[in-house]
Amino acid sequence: MRSAFLVALLILCFCSVSHAGDLGELTPAEGADGWKTVEMEGASLSWIGNEDSFSFRLEAPSTGWVAVGFGGGPAMKDASLIMGYADDDGAHYRDDHGTSPVSHSPDIDNNGADDILEADVQEYGDSTVFTFTLPVEPSDDLDPVLSPGDAIRILVAWGGGDGFSGMHREALSARIEL
Repeated sequence: MRSAFLVALLILCFCSVSHAGDLGELTPAEGADGWKTVEMEGASLSWIGNEDSFSFRLEAPSTGWVAVGFGGGPAMKDASLIMGYADDDGAHYRDDHGTSPVSHSPDIDNNGADDILEADVQEYGDSTVFTFTLPVEPSDDLDPVLSPGDAIRILVAWGGGDGFSGMHREALSARIEL
């Protein structure tokens, strides 16, 4: 019985890890409007910067939660995670900090601040579109400084259900130039 449990646990761990992937360095396509976009396993992440902020748009193939992470590693450890989902009550989003490779909690619970300047989350068919704006200079040390032209590690993930917890269906990491 114990060996069957261990085998099942190993299979579960392998399946949850098998959906995570490092895509390496991604070169964004730049639109005429100045927005840069990278495609990541069925999702797209776009961004544009100005003097004091960056705006982001994530479209992912899920009607559950979606997230973009910045910096940190391994996995979620020390990453700034911006998460969102939409339900019948509207858009929900928050600024989280990776407290370990496999867990996170709100910045405000880690002696930080919520640095999201504005955000919206909408579902369209089988996809969720999450737009948000972050300051170039965050108000706490839990979030990285975002500078145009700098390379940064990003995480993109999505789950099957609404809320700020639950296992991801897909988790990807890459490096991009802002």
